[in-house]
Amino acid sequence: MPVRTLVTANVVITANIYNLSIFNQLWLERHRIFTETELTSPENAFLPVVVQIETDACQLLVMPDRLQMTLKAPDDAGPALDKVCTIIRLLPETPYTALGLNAVWNLSVDEGDTVPDFTRRNFAVPHHPLYAYFEGQDARFGTYVSKSFREFRLRGDIKPVRVVPTAAEMIQLSFNFNLDLHAGQDNVAVIIAGVERWMEAFRETQTIADMLT
Repeated sequence: MPVRTLVTANVVITANIYNLSIFNQLWLERHRIFTETELTSPENAFLPVVVQIETDACQLLVMPDRLQMTLKAPDDAGPALDKVCTIIRLLPETPYTALGLNAVWNLSVDEGDTVPDFTRRNFAVPHHPLYAYFEGQDARFGTYVSKSFREFRLRGDIKPVRVVPTAAEMIQLSFNFNLDLHAGQDNVAVIIAGVERWMEAFRETQTIADMLT
């Protein structure tokens, strides 16, 4: 049976502009977003164009156009997501543009199977001219799918990739739950409600990935 492995899971909130000068150690500690110990890690960076904070549970990355929280334990992401919601509440004047809940999985094929055969069975349409054109044994196939999911637009990009450092070939499933934000609404409330959908969205990516196992 093919085996799925999580590559990354994150929450991204884009904006026309983030004021990176706000994201200093004093501000983050004062509002109890991170502890003093977490903020003094040598892996952290506080620069004019990027702020990065690394902990055992998460990684916060802030750039002028986005805030990204990578979840190292996506099944137990409550504390990390609370940090995101706290930041958003503290910065209501930020011109937010979109919220994304994202997960990427790699899928290995069964022993004795091959990625060309697996992708041909699952993603090619027999008798279609494209199928006939890509009939060689070295051909690979993939797919793009999308649908509405709650208030989000769910997008899935599925394709063969080679993973480092082994160069093994796998099937990568990239999922994005996108929610565009608009002026004239309470975007802080919309973002927080969307972030609270994290576990439901993450479970949905597992369910979809398991359809190929």
